[in-house]
Amino acid sequence: MGKFFSDKTELAIDLLYGTTKRENFQRGFALLVEAAEQEQDADALYFLSRCYMGEQYIWKYSGFGQDIEKSDEILLKSIEFGSACGVLGAMRRGLMDTQLEATMPFSSLKEARDIVLAKAEAGHPFCQFMIGNTYFWGDVVDIDGVPLSEDFSIRVIPQAIAWYERVTESGYLWCSGNLLNIYQSGRYGYKAQPDKYTALVDKLADLGNPEMVLRKGDRYYDQNDYERALVEYKRAIDMGHLGAWYDVGWLYTYGQGVEKDQNYAFLCYEKAAKAGHDKAKTMVGRCHYYGRGTPENNEEAFYWLDLAAKEEETGAYETLGLLFLRGDGVAKNYEAARNLLENAKQTKDVLSGLASIYLQGYGVPQDIARGVTLLQQAADKGDDWAKKQLTHYKKGLFGGWKRIN
Repeated sequence: MGKFFSDKTELAIDLLYGTTKRENFQRGFALLVEAAEQEQDADALYFLSRCYMGEQYIWKYSGFGQDIEKSDEILLKSIEFGSACGVLGAMRRGLMDTQLEATMPFSSLKEARDIVLAKAEAGHPFCQFMIGNTYFWGDVVDIDGVPLSEDFSIRVIPQAIAWYERVTESGYLWCSGNLLNIYQSGRYGYKAQPDKYTALVDKLADLGNPEMVLRKGDRYYDQNDYERALVEYKRAIDMGHLGAWYDVGWLYTYGQGVEKDQNYAFLCYEKAAKAGHDKAKTMVGRCHYYGRGTPENNEEAFYWLDLAAKEEETGAYETLGLLFLRGDGVAKNYEAARNLLENAKQTKDVLSGLASIYLQGYGVPQDIARGVTLLQQAADKGDDWAKKQLTHYKKGLFGGWKRIN
Protein backbone atom coordinates (compact mmCIF):
# COMPACT_ATOMS: atom_id res chain seq x y z
CA MET A 1 0.00 0.00 0.00
CA GLY A 2 1.18 3.54 -0.72
CA LYS A 3 2.33 5.26 2.44
CA PHE A 4 1.45 8.81 1.33
CA PHE A 5 -0.86 8.46 -1.68
CA SER A 6 -2.77 5.67 -3.36
CA ASP A 7 -0.62 2.82 -4.69
CA LYS A 8 -0.85 3.92 -8.31
CA THR A 9 -0.33 7.60 -7.61
CA GLU A 10 2.63 7.06 -5.32
CA LEU A 11 4.36 4.79 -7.82
CA ALA A 12 3.60 7.26 -10.61
CA ILE A 13 5.20 10.13 -8.68
CA ASP A 14 8.33 8.03 -8.16
CA LEU A 15 8.50 7.23 -11.86
CA LEU A 16 7.93 10.84 -12.95
CA TYR A 17 10.37 12.51 -10.56
CA GLY A 18 12.85 9.82 -9.64
CA THR A 19 13.73 8.40 -13.08
CA THR A 20 14.78 9.55 -16.54
CA LYS A 21 13.69 6.81 -18.92
CA ARG A 22 10.96 7.80 -21.34
CA GLU A 23 9.14 4.51 -20.81
CA ASN A 24 8.99 5.26 -17.06
CA PHE A 25 7.35 8.61 -17.75
CA GLN A 26 4.80 6.92 -19.97
CA ARG A 27 4.13 4.26 -17.34
CA GLY A 28 3.73 6.89 -14.63
CA PHE A 29 1.34 8.84 -16.83
CA ALA A 30 -0.74 5.71 -17.50
CA LEU A 31 -0.96 4.96 -13.78
CA LEU A 32 -2.22 8.47 -13.06
CA VAL A 33 -4.85 8.18 -15.78
CA GLU A 34 -6.03 4.88 -14.29
CA ALA A 35 -6.17 6.27 -10.77
CA ALA A 36 -8.00 9.39 -11.89
CA GLU A 37 -10.54 7.66 -14.11
CA GLN A 38 -11.15 4.46 -12.16
CA GLU A 39 -10.77 5.70 -8.60
CA GLN A 40 -11.46 9.45 -8.97
CA ASP A 41 -8.13 9.99 -7.21
CA ALA A 42 -7.79 13.75 -6.60
CA ASP A 43 -4.03 13.70 -6.17
CA ALA A 44 -3.66 11.63 -9.34
CA LEU A 45 -5.45 14.45 -11.13
CA TYR A 46 -3.03 17.01 -9.74
CA PHE A 47 0.07 15.09 -10.84
CA LEU A 48 -1.57 14.37 -14.17
CA SER A 49 -2.06 18.12 -14.65
CA ARG A 50 1.69 18.63 -14.15
CA CYS A 51 2.39 16.34 -17.10
CA TYR A 52 0.84 18.96 -19.39
CA MET A 53 2.48 22.04 -17.82
CA GLY A 54 5.66 22.02 -19.88
CA GLU A 55 9.33 21.77 -19.05
CA GLN A 56 9.18 23.96 -15.95
CA TYR A 57 7.16 21.20 -14.30
CA ILE A 58 8.13 17.98 -16.07
CA TRP A 59 11.27 16.97 -17.95
CA LYS A 60 11.12 18.35 -21.49
CA TYR A 61 12.06 15.01 -23.05
CA SER A 62 9.39 13.08 -21.18
CA GLY A 63 7.23 13.09 -24.31
CA PHE A 64 4.18 14.86 -22.87
CA GLY A 65 4.38 18.20 -24.64
CA GLN A 66 2.53 21.22 -23.24
CA ASP A 67 -1.16 22.02 -23.05
CA ILE A 68 -1.72 24.71 -20.42
CA GLU A 69 -5.48 24.92 -20.95
CA LYS A 70 -5.90 21.18 -20.41
CA SER A 71 -3.49 21.26 -17.50
CA ASP A 72 -5.40 24.00 -15.70
CA GLU A 73 -8.71 22.22 -16.30
CA ILE A 74 -7.38 19.04 -14.68
CA LEU A 75 -5.73 20.99 -11.87
CA LEU A 76 -8.97 22.73 -10.93
CA LYS A 77 -10.76 19.40 -10.96
CA SER A 78 -8.15 17.99 -8.59
CA ILE A 79 -9.03 20.73 -6.09
CA GLU A 80 -12.74 20.07 -6.53
CA PHE A 81 -12.11 16.41 -5.67
CA GLY A 82 -10.03 17.32 -2.62
CA SER A 83 -6.33 17.39 -3.49
CA ALA A 84 -4.31 19.44 -1.02
CA CYS A 85 -1.37 19.20 -3.43
CA GLY A 86 -3.66 20.69 -6.06
CA VAL A 87 -4.28 23.71 -3.82
CA LEU A 88 -0.57 24.44 -3.48
CA GLY A 89 -0.13 23.72 -7.18
CA ALA A 90 -2.84 26.25 -8.04
CA MET A 91 -1.06 28.86 -5.96
CA ARG A 92 2.11 28.22 -7.96
CA ARG A 93 0.21 28.51 -11.23
CA GLY A 94 -1.36 31.79 -10.13
CA LEU A 95 -4.84 30.30 -10.30
CA MET A 96 -5.78 30.62 -6.64
CA ASP A 97 -8.14 33.50 -6.03
CA THR A 98 -10.87 34.22 -3.49
CA GLN A 99 -13.50 32.56 -5.67
CA LEU A 100 -11.55 29.30 -6.02
CA GLU A 101 -10.55 29.42 -2.37
CA ALA A 102 -14.22 29.67 -1.39
CA THR A 103 -15.15 26.56 -3.38
CA MET A 104 -12.30 24.25 -2.34
CA PRO A 105 -13.18 21.48 0.18
CA PHE A 106 -10.79 22.86 2.80
CA SER A 107 -11.49 25.43 5.46
CA SER A 108 -8.41 27.41 4.51
CA LEU A 109 -5.18 27.41 2.52
CA LYS A 110 -3.46 26.51 5.77
CA GLU A 111 -5.52 23.32 6.18
CA ALA A 112 -4.52 22.20 2.67
CA ARG A 113 -0.88 23.14 3.28
CA ASP A 114 -0.82 21.25 6.58
CA ILE A 115 -1.93 18.05 4.83
CA VAL A 116 1.00 18.34 2.46
CA LEU A 117 3.29 19.38 5.33
CA ALA A 118 2.43 16.23 7.28
CA LYS A 119 3.46 14.10 4.32
CA ALA A 120 6.63 16.14 3.91
CA GLU A 121 7.57 15.74 7.56
CA ALA A 122 6.93 11.99 7.25
CA GLY A 123 9.42 11.86 4.39
CA HIS A 124 7.71 12.17 1.00
CA PRO A 125 10.20 13.93 -1.32
CA PHE A 126 7.75 15.68 -3.60
CA CYS A 127 5.76 17.02 -0.68
CA GLN A 128 9.03 18.30 0.80
CA PHE A 129 9.61 20.06 -2.51
CA MET A 130 6.15 21.63 -2.40
CA ILE A 131 6.67 22.90 1.15
CA GLY A 132 10.02 24.32 0.12
CA ASN A 133 8.21 26.15 -2.66
CA THR A 134 5.83 27.82 -0.21
CA TYR A 135 8.87 29.54 1.32
CA PHE A 136 10.84 30.07 -1.89
CA TRP A 137 7.95 31.76 -3.70
CA GLY A 138 6.55 33.51 -0.63
CA ASP A 139 3.26 31.59 -0.53
CA VAL A 140 3.52 31.58 3.26
CA VAL A 141 2.35 35.19 3.15
CA ASP A 142 -1.11 34.06 2.04
CA ILE A 143 -1.09 30.72 3.85
CA ASP A 144 0.15 31.77 7.29
CA GLY A 145 -0.16 35.52 7.14
CA VAL A 146 3.61 35.92 7.41
CA PRO A 147 4.17 39.68 7.26
CA LEU A 148 6.23 41.15 4.47
CA SER A 149 9.21 43.09 5.73
CA GLU A 150 12.70 44.10 4.65
CA ASP A 151 14.14 40.90 6.11
CA PHE A 152 11.39 38.64 4.72
CA SER A 153 13.61 36.72 2.30
CA ILE A 154 16.39 36.38 4.87
CA ARG A 155 13.86 34.73 7.19
CA VAL A 156 12.17 32.40 4.70
CA ILE A 157 14.83 31.40 2.15
CA PRO A 158 16.82 29.33 4.69
CA GLN A 159 13.63 27.38 5.39
CA ALA A 160 13.16 26.77 1.66
CA ILE A 161 16.77 25.56 1.46
CA ALA A 162 16.27 23.20 4.40
CA TRP A 163 13.31 21.53 2.68
CA TYR A 164 14.99 21.42 -0.72
CA GLU A 165 18.10 19.83 0.77
CA ARG A 166 15.95 17.07 2.24
CA VAL A 167 14.58 16.39 -1.24
CA THR A 168 18.08 15.99 -2.69
CA GLU A 169 18.79 13.22 -0.18
CA SER A 170 15.79 11.26 -1.46
CA GLY A 171 17.15 10.41 -4.89
CA TYR A 172 14.48 12.44 -6.69
CA LEU A 173 16.09 13.90 -9.81
CA TRP A 174 13.72 16.66 -10.84
CA CYS A 175 13.04 18.73 -7.72
CA SER A 176 16.30 20.63 -7.24
CA GLY A 177 15.98 23.47 -9.74
CA ASN A 178 15.21 26.16 -7.18
CA LEU A 179 17.99 25.02 -4.87
CA LEU A 180 20.43 25.08 -7.76
CA ASN A 181 19.34 28.64 -8.55
CA ILE A 182 19.86 29.73 -4.95
CA TYR A 183 23.33 28.20 -4.82
CA GLN A 184 24.32 29.51 -8.24
CA SER A 185 22.94 33.05 -8.14
CA GLY A 186 21.59 33.72 -4.68
CA ARG A 187 18.10 35.07 -4.14
CA TYR A 188 16.77 38.20 -2.47
CA GLY A 189 19.89 38.89 -0.45
CA TYR A 190 20.85 35.27 0.12
CA LYS A 191 24.41 34.94 -1.16
CA ALA A 192 25.36 32.51 -3.92
CA GLN A 193 27.38 29.48 -2.89
CA PRO A 194 29.25 28.27 -5.99
CA ASP A 195 30.91 25.36 -4.21
CA LYS A 196 27.55 24.01 -3.09
CA TYR A 197 26.17 24.56 -6.58
CA THR A 198 28.97 22.52 -8.15
CA ALA A 199 28.62 19.78 -5.55
CA LEU A 200 24.86 19.54 -6.14
CA VAL A 201 25.28 19.41 -9.91
CA ASP A 202 27.79 16.57 -9.52
CA LYS A 203 25.58 14.73 -7.05
CA LEU A 204 22.52 14.90 -9.29
CA ALA A 205 24.60 13.94 -12.30
CA ASP A 206 25.90 10.90 -10.45
CA LEU A 207 22.31 9.98 -9.56
CA GLY A 208 21.47 10.04 -13.25
CA ASN A 209 19.97 13.48 -13.95
CA PRO A 210 20.84 14.13 -17.63
CA GLU A 211 20.38 17.90 -17.29
CA MET A 212 23.10 17.93 -14.65
CA VAL A 213 25.33 15.68 -16.76
CA LEU A 214 25.00 18.30 -19.49
CA ARG A 215 25.95 21.04 -17.01
CA LYS A 216 29.04 19.05 -16.05
CA GLY A 217 29.92 18.94 -19.72
CA ASP A 218 29.45 22.70 -19.98
CA ARG A 219 31.78 23.18 -17.01
CA TYR A 220 34.49 21.15 -18.71
CA TYR A 221 33.87 23.10 -21.91
CA ASP A 222 34.35 26.40 -20.10
CA GLN A 223 37.64 25.02 -18.76
CA ASN A 224 38.68 24.19 -22.36
CA ASP A 225 38.68 20.49 -21.46
CA TYR A 226 36.82 19.53 -24.61
CA GLU A 227 37.52 15.80 -24.43
CA ARG A 228 35.85 15.47 -21.02
CA ALA A 229 33.05 17.78 -22.15
CA LEU A 230 32.36 15.45 -25.07
CA VAL A 231 32.22 12.45 -22.73
CA GLU A 232 29.58 14.15 -20.59
CA TYR A 233 27.57 15.36 -23.57
CA LYS A 234 27.43 11.84 -24.97
CA ARG A 235 26.51 10.48 -21.54
CA ALA A 236 23.61 12.95 -21.38
CA ILE A 237 22.45 11.77 -24.81
CA ASP A 238 22.57 8.15 -23.67
CA MET A 239 20.30 9.18 -20.78
CA GLY A 240 17.77 10.63 -23.19
CA HIS A 241 18.83 14.29 -23.35
CA LEU A 242 18.38 14.80 -27.08
CA GLY A 243 19.30 18.48 -26.84
CA ALA A 244 22.88 17.52 -26.00
CA TRP A 245 23.34 16.61 -29.66
CA TYR A 246 23.65 20.39 -30.19
CA ASP A 247 26.69 20.54 -27.92
CA VAL A 248 28.32 17.58 -29.65
CA GLY A 249 27.69 19.26 -32.99
CA TRP A 250 29.33 22.44 -31.75
CA LEU A 251 32.51 20.56 -30.83
CA TYR A 252 32.70 18.98 -34.28
CA THR A 253 31.95 22.30 -36.00
CA TYR A 254 34.99 23.97 -34.46
CA GLY A 255 37.23 20.94 -33.96
CA GLN A 256 37.31 21.26 -30.20
CA GLY A 257 38.64 18.03 -28.74
CA VAL A 258 37.88 16.26 -32.02
CA GLU A 259 38.76 16.73 -35.68
CA LYS A 260 36.47 19.11 -37.52
CA ASP A 261 33.67 17.29 -39.28
CA GLN A 262 30.99 19.55 -40.74
CA ASN A 263 28.96 16.62 -42.05
CA TYR A 264 28.74 14.97 -38.63
CA ALA A 265 28.13 18.34 -36.96
CA PHE A 266 25.13 18.92 -39.22
CA LEU A 267 23.70 15.50 -38.35
CA CYS A 268 24.08 16.31 -34.65
CA TYR A 269 22.38 19.67 -35.00
CA GLU A 270 19.57 18.07 -36.97
CA LYS A 271 18.90 15.50 -34.23
CA ALA A 272 18.74 18.21 -31.59
CA ALA A 273 16.58 20.46 -33.78
CA LYS A 274 14.06 17.71 -34.44
CA ALA A 275 13.86 17.22 -30.67
CA GLY A 276 12.91 20.90 -30.27
CA HIS A 277 16.26 22.54 -29.41
CA ASP A 278 15.94 26.14 -30.64
CA LYS A 279 19.64 26.95 -31.02
CA ALA A 280 20.04 23.72 -32.98
CA LYS A 281 17.26 24.87 -35.31
CA THR A 282 19.31 27.98 -35.99
CA MET A 283 22.42 25.94 -36.72
CA VAL A 284 20.52 23.60 -39.06
CA GLY A 285 19.20 26.65 -40.90
CA ARG A 286 22.66 28.16 -41.21
CA CYS A 287 24.11 24.86 -42.41
CA HIS A 288 21.49 24.73 -45.17
CA TYR A 289 22.06 28.37 -46.09
CA TYR A 290 25.85 28.24 -46.27
CA GLY A 291 26.14 24.62 -47.40
CA ARG A 292 28.01 23.45 -44.31
CA GLY A 293 27.81 19.68 -43.95
CA THR A 294 24.80 19.58 -46.27
CA PRO A 295 24.01 20.99 -49.74
CA GLU A 296 22.83 24.60 -49.91
CA ASN A 297 19.07 24.76 -49.67
CA ASN A 298 17.47 28.14 -49.05
CA GLU A 299 13.99 26.73 -48.55
CA GLU A 300 15.21 24.38 -45.81
CA ALA A 301 17.25 27.21 -44.32
CA PHE A 302 14.16 29.40 -44.11
CA TYR A 303 12.07 26.60 -42.62
CA TRP A 304 14.43 25.98 -39.70
CA LEU A 305 15.40 29.60 -39.08
CA ASP A 306 11.76 30.67 -39.08
CA LEU A 307 10.96 27.97 -36.50
CA ALA A 308 13.78 29.19 -34.29
CA ALA A 309 12.87 32.87 -34.65
CA LYS A 310 9.26 32.17 -33.68
CA GLU A 311 10.64 30.87 -30.37
CA GLU A 312 12.58 34.18 -30.03
CA GLU A 313 15.91 32.45 -30.60
CA THR A 314 17.80 35.62 -31.45
CA GLY A 315 20.68 33.72 -33.04
CA ALA A 316 18.36 32.99 -35.98
CA TYR A 317 17.63 36.65 -36.69
CA GLU A 318 20.78 37.39 -38.69
CA THR A 319 20.51 34.70 -41.35
CA LEU A 320 16.72 34.87 -41.49
CA GLY A 321 16.94 38.63 -42.00
CA LEU A 322 19.38 38.14 -44.86
CA LEU A 323 17.02 35.59 -46.44
CA PHE A 324 14.18 38.14 -46.40
CA LEU A 325 16.49 40.88 -47.68
CA ARG A 326 17.80 38.84 -50.61
CA GLY A 327 14.70 36.82 -51.33
CA ASP A 328 16.55 33.54 -50.81
CA GLY A 329 14.09 30.71 -50.24
CA VAL A 330 11.31 33.17 -49.45
CA ALA A 331 9.74 36.26 -51.04
CA LYS A 332 11.61 39.47 -50.36
CA ASN A 333 10.26 41.29 -47.33
CA TYR A 334 12.27 44.37 -46.47
CA GLU A 335 10.26 45.23 -43.37
CA ALA A 336 10.79 41.77 -41.91
CA ALA A 337 14.46 41.89 -42.90
CA ARG A 338 15.01 45.23 -41.18
CA ASN A 339 13.19 44.20 -37.99
CA LEU A 340 15.21 41.00 -37.74
CA LEU A 341 18.57 42.57 -38.53
CA GLU A 342 18.07 45.46 -36.14
CA ASN A 343 17.40 42.98 -33.34
CA ALA A 344 20.23 40.64 -34.27
CA LYS A 345 23.78 40.66 -32.96
CA GLN A 346 25.57 43.40 -34.89
CA THR A 347 27.95 41.30 -36.97
CA LYS A 348 29.57 42.57 -40.15
CA ASP A 349 26.95 40.76 -42.27
CA VAL A 350 24.10 42.28 -40.27
CA LEU A 351 25.60 45.77 -40.52
CA SER A 352 26.13 45.39 -44.26
CA GLY A 353 22.57 44.16 -44.72
CA LEU A 354 21.16 47.12 -42.81
CA ALA A 355 23.43 49.45 -44.78
CA SER A 356 21.89 48.15 -48.02
CA ILE A 357 18.40 48.76 -46.68
CA TYR A 358 19.05 52.42 -45.81
CA LEU A 359 21.27 53.20 -48.78
CA GLN A 360 18.74 51.85 -51.25
CA GLY A 361 15.60 52.82 -49.34
CA TYR A 362 14.33 49.26 -49.18
CA GLY A 363 11.02 49.57 -47.30
CA VAL A 364 12.18 52.78 -45.58
CA PRO A 365 12.96 56.32 -46.71
CA GLN A 366 16.43 56.40 -48.22
CA ASP A 367 18.97 57.52 -45.60
CA ILE A 368 22.45 57.63 -47.12
CA ALA A 369 24.07 59.08 -43.99
CA ARG A 370 22.80 56.22 -41.85
CA GLY A 371 23.72 53.73 -44.54
CA VAL A 372 27.28 55.03 -44.73
CA THR A 373 27.62 54.88 -40.95
CA LEU A 374 26.56 51.24 -41.07
CA LEU A 375 29.03 50.56 -43.89
CA GLN A 376 31.81 52.08 -41.81
CA GLN A 377 30.88 49.89 -38.84
CA ALA A 378 30.83 46.79 -41.06
CA ALA A 379 34.17 47.75 -42.60
CA ASP A 380 35.65 48.15 -39.12
CA LYS A 381 34.67 44.54 -38.51
CA GLY A 382 36.51 43.44 -41.65
CA ASP A 383 33.72 43.34 -44.24
CA ASP A 384 35.39 43.68 -47.66
CA TRP A 385 32.10 44.43 -49.44
CA ALA A 386 31.45 47.32 -47.08
CA LYS A 387 34.97 48.66 -47.64
CA LYS A 388 34.42 48.65 -51.40
CA GLN A 389 31.01 50.30 -51.10
CA LEU A 390 32.44 53.15 -49.05
CA THR A 391 34.50 54.24 -52.06
CA HIS A 392 31.24 55.11 -53.86
CA TYR A 393 30.17 57.70 -51.28
CA LYS A 394 31.50 61.13 -50.49
CA LYS A 395 30.48 63.84 -48.05
CA GLY A 396 29.40 67.00 -49.87
CA LEU A 397 30.37 70.59 -49.21
CA PHE A 398 27.54 71.09 -46.74
CA GLY A 399 28.09 67.85 -44.86
CA GLY A 400 25.60 65.60 -46.63
CA TRP A 401 26.56 62.26 -48.10
CA LYS A 402 26.06 61.43 -51.77
CA ARG A 403 26.91 58.59 -54.12
CA ILE A 404 29.66 59.60 -56.52
CA ASN A 405 29.83 56.59 -58.89
